[in-house]
Amino acid sequence: MVDAIRSATEDVARLGLSGLAGALRPLFPEWASALPPAPDLAEDAAAARHQLFRAIEEILVGLEVGLLAVEDVHWAYEATLEFLLFLASRPRHQVSLLVSYRPEEVAQDSLLLRLSSRQPAGAARLRLSLEPLDVPGTAAMVSSMLGGERVSDEFATILHSRTDGLPLAVEESVRLMWNRADMPRRGDSWVRQRLSEIDVPPTVRDVVLERSARLGPAAQAALRAAAVLADPAPEEAVVEVMAPEGDPASRLAGLAEAVGSGLLREDQRGLVSYRHMLACRAVYEAIPVPQRRAMRLRAAHVLEDTIPSPVAQLARHFREAGDTTAWCRYTEQSADLALASGDDATAVTLLHDLLTNAGLPPADVVRLTGKVPFHLPSGHERYRELMDALRLVLNTGGPTLMRIFENGSDRSSVTAPVGSSGLAWAGFRGR
Repeated sequence: MVDAIRSATEDVARLGLSGLAGALRPLFPEWASALPPAPDLAEDAAAARHQLFRAIEEILVGLEVGLLAVEDVHWAYEATLEFLLFLASRPRHQVSLLVSYRPEEVAQDSLLLRLSSRQPAGAARLRLSLEPLDVPGTAAMVSSMLGGERVSDEFATILHSRTDGLPLAVEESVRLMWNRADMPRRGDSWVRQRLSEIDVPPTVRDVVLERSARLGPAAQAALRAAAVLADPAPEEAVVEVMAPEGDPASRLAGLAEAVGSGLLREDQRGLVSYRHMLACRAVYEAIPVPQRRAMRLRAAHVLEDTIPSPVAQLARHFREAGDTTAWCRYTEQSADLALASGDDATAVTLLHDLLTNAGLPPADVVRLTGKVPFHLPSGHERYRELMDALRLVLNTGGPTLMRIFENGSDRSSVTAPVGSSGLAWAGFRGR
């Protein structure tokens, strides 16, 4: 409030202030020559604060302030909240108030709740709940940051899914991509070079980590566990993935505190997850790598008892935990399910990851290659990586591998000789 008043005027002498304004001397020493003498000391702290509030109100009225807007009031000090309560309770209502705040960041004993719940007689009140942006709104906001130029529908959709339509997250994500030259033009619109991922902007990361640091140790452990799980999970799963220290009751209390903080939410099915994906990733990336691997392994073992088996989640957790055997097993199951449901694009992604990163034995490479829908991989890079994996296997496998390749898969056949030159050409029936 002091900064706002100081920026609104440089001359308080013209305001014709009463002797009450002398209470402002400690706050505005630069105005000492224009302010009345300081009043006698009040009998107690409450009376002194009341004098100060009346003096600030007198300045606002003298400046003819009709509307006082205070943003992010959830961060306000108690003294500021007390002044806003004082101003809202004044009988003449010469100054209207507009305050914005995040309900999930308001403590249960905050004076802000009194400001929104106790309305004096004769005062009008309007409460607006601001919802996140939808996809068209996200596109419009990004466009406004780019001088009104259009962004692609695909870009707007993926950005909305990663930011949940939160304006701050949208703005900071676009700034980060722009600074990294990650937003080229294609045709008549802006696009994203790599739509598969949106990095966590530093501003969003710092806000999330600052909020989590205010919670107790058990609540922070719950946040880390939920970040490792990523997908909505039952309470008992989150509690089991948390650090093993502490009894289950204290861990459950920590989870309740994390949900109460607003960073996590619990749906009607009792499943716990992050409200926003970027918050989830911010917490996850802050977990030390060794601890992250151990929690991934605990998550995988917890989910193995789930029916039906969440094979995609299990594949992801075992991969990050460093258990290659289990990762390969569940990834192949995920690819088989994707192929059976007609989702060839997902199957290509999963099989490509196995063939290029898992270091599989030759027979497994041949078998899995036969499952790849080769009509789908986009771009020469993916084809080159798959061919490099096959070439490496063929160059080291000899005649035995040739027989495996000819007989080991009913969906593939090699139609070129294999020798020191490696794989010359491979054809896949029906592709």
